[in-house]
Amino acid sequence: MWDEIDPSEVGPRLTSAVAHISDLLTRDGVHVATRPSPERWSILEYAGHVRDVLWSIRERIILASVLDTPAPFGIFRDQRIDLGFHSLDEPSTVRAELEAARGIFVRTYAALPAGFGQRTMIYTYPVESHRTIDWSAAQALHECEHHLTDIRDNVDLVNAPA
Repeated sequence: MWDEIDPSEVGPRLTSAVAHISDLLTRDGVHVATRPSPERWSILEYAGHVRDVLWSIRERIILASVLDTPAPFGIFRDQRIDLGFHSLDEPSTVRAELEAARGIFVRTYAALPAGFGQRTMIYTYPVESHRTIDWSAAQALHECEHHLTDIRDNVDLVNAPA
């Protein structure tokens, strides 16, 4: 599925999704730290997760550019939340970090030498699979767009009349 995304789409679409997340994260009147239900993260937690994903996948891209078929560690998304690593995040700080993560991710991916998009790495979740750098970039794009939808849903849920 990610193999169907043209590499030239990644930068512009990812940039657009992050811009929308950033706007929603700092919109007046939105309760960004409120979880609408126990099974949903808050807007702030989703935005922090997207930031972390961009940093993590960027590092995976660098590893796969330097090493032959590396097996990077997982991101431990739930543990980051459960252990409180997002507990001190503030909306303005996450917005700045998200923009920085977007910028460095897009620049790193755009700077890849010709042919490097086909270099591989091993993803271990949900099952061990060999994935290309281009696939990983599409995964980053998917995470941004998917969690933008989660955040938009949360805006409606946390601001709905009681």
